[in-house]
Amino acid sequence: LSVFRETVFECQTRKACSTWTASTTETSWLDNTGDDAPSTCEFTCKDGWQWTSDWILDINRAVDSQGYEYADEANFGNYGPVERNYHLARRRLWARQRERVGEAKKKEFEGDPEGWEYSKLFTTTAEREIVRDIKEKLCY
Repeated sequence: LSVFRETVFECQTRKACSTWTASTTETSWLDNTGDDAPSTCEFTCKDGWQWTSDWILDINRAVDSQGYEYADEANFGNYGPVERNYHLARRRLWARQRERVGEAKKKEFEGDPEGWEYSKLFTTTAEREIVRDIKEKLCY
């Protein structure tokens, strides 16, 4: 994997019948898992990588013209592209690409000679069943 797309959500909240403001949590920026993340201005590129693009607003999703998706509450995660009076949370996704450089790029190709990537862990029963089915088909 020599190119990676970094993403971060810009989050805003409001009280009923008021204007949108930066989220009242510790930060108004969250990663894909909902954990606090640095803002686009504070985000640093990891060692062995370099930015290949500027931060862009991801509008290739179900969002409004400004890139926002809306929800009743930020914690429930049922976001949609249309703003309603009862929506109290909104967010938009910013994305930026980075790629490996120097020694890190060389090490990338020291793995499997055919270029296969392997999952670190299969955790759900369904994933284990899929892997078991594939193994059975390959052995017969």
